[in-house]
Amino acid sequence: MRSFRLKTVLLTVILSSALLASTGVIGWRLLHKEFQDTLDAKILLPGQRITEYHGWKSDWKHFETTIDTLIGQDWKKDRILKVRSNMYKRGTVYKSDNWPENFPQEDIPRFEALQDRVHMVEQGDNPGLIRYSLLDAPHLYTVSAGNSHWRMATLANPELSLYIGINLDSFHANIRKLRTFYFGALIIVVIAIGVGAYWIANRALKPVNAIAQTAKSTTSKELSQRISPSDQFDQEFDSLIAVINEMMERLEKSFRQTMRFSSDASHELKTPLAIIQSEISTRLQKCEPESIEQQTLTRLLEEVERLKRIIRSLFLLSQADAGKMPLTLETYDFSEQLEAFTNDAKILSEDIGLSIEATIEPGLHVHADHLMLGQVIQNLISNAIKHNEVGGFVKWQLRSQNGQLSFTIENSGTPIPVEDRPHIFDRFYRGRQKRSGNAPGLGLGLSLAREIALAHHGNLALVHTNATSTRFDLTLAQKSSPRV
Repeated sequence: MRSFRLKTVLLTVILSSALLASTGVIGWRLLHKEFQDTLDAKILLPGQRITEYHGWKSDWKHFETTIDTLIGQDWKKDRILKVRSNMYKRGTVYKSDNWPENFPQEDIPRFEALQDRVHMVEQGDNPGLIRYSLLDAPHLYTVSAGNSHWRMATLANPELSLYIGINLDSFHANIRKLRTFYFGALIIVVIAIGVGAYWIANRALKPVNAIAQTAKSTTSKELSQRISPSDQFDQEFDSLIAVINEMMERLEKSFRQTMRFSSDASHELKTPLAIIQSEISTRLQKCEPESIEQQTLTRLLEEVERLKRIIRSLFLLSQADAGKMPLTLETYDFSEQLEAFTNDAKILSEDIGLSIEATIEPGLHVHADHLMLGQVIQNLISNAIKHNEVGGFVKWQLRSQNGQLSFTIENSGTPIPVEDRPHIFDRFYRGRQKRSGNAPGLGLGLSLAREIALAHHGNLALVHTNATSTRFDLTLAQKSSPRV
């Protein structure tokens, strides 16, 4: 996962969920303890008073009513009481009507060790009132009986053991409802936190998006793009925006210098090359036929022609980079121009055994530079023939499609190597076959052809290349305003 936005949202949601869940658990435990302490106080208060001032022969039915008064009438159905004698066989003296069957009760932990204190009583503060001493501290515990849970307290004096308890089922039911409500609300809160975190992440990344958008729209023809500072951006991004704008300015200056150099160098080289070509041609006319001098001058003349093509291509490319490619626009029959190229290609391919198949929709006109567009078609056909195989095929099709002219050319032969495909439109890039000397070329043909297509508001793209064929598509806007 490499998305900063997604990581921010997930991290916020995870941390918030963990914090809220742990807070809920701690709160539930504290609430449980607080309520349990309240219940303990409710059963200990009457339990201690009864155990300190009553023996086993007391009127327990009456005191059960007193207990309900002390605990509260709301707990009457959930309260149980049992009294056992600590003398003789420790039989049950009294048991409330709702005492569960087979209900376990626990004595105070040190009951057996304190048996020698039975019958030890002391006079109370009021005359005639006997006060019993508790054998030990009250014993508090929780008991499960069937599907119910009870909070119990056992208290003992020398004559009796008192077991008093309150049913916890209603408390547990309320706790479960509270827990369900809390964690249900937690899900909603976590979703809200996730939405909020996404909004915060988007807001935090707004300057980054602006930088990315500017970078995306920056091309060799649009190097003047800059990131505009805004009060909506945090001040931490100001220095980054300033650095990027400075970098773009340096790049623009360097690129402009490079374009000027290419244009000026191309222009300045035209005159000396024309003079060299003229001198070689003049000298070539005076040479003896088949002489070594004639062969040497012929090779030199070919190299001069090659240099002139390179310089012309560089000059056009520099103008294209500046958005000022010179175009002489006219409306003409593109189908007719392609028919002429087809006839020439069939003548050239006869000697090498290639099959030429052309499907041309007649009467398709385009508003373009006749010579420039012809150079593109000538380059594509020349490449298709040059990089073919004996007995292979070349086929192309011209048709009108969705208001555009579509020219598709496909040829057999060795596919373009995988490592060369991303670079076929790069300037001076010569693929593995060309570098090995198997095919001539300058490395400028396809790059110039695409720039010409772009200048006509069209495009040139490699569609596929495999063991079966290699296909290029040229699209042109019909009668559209050219880019000058």
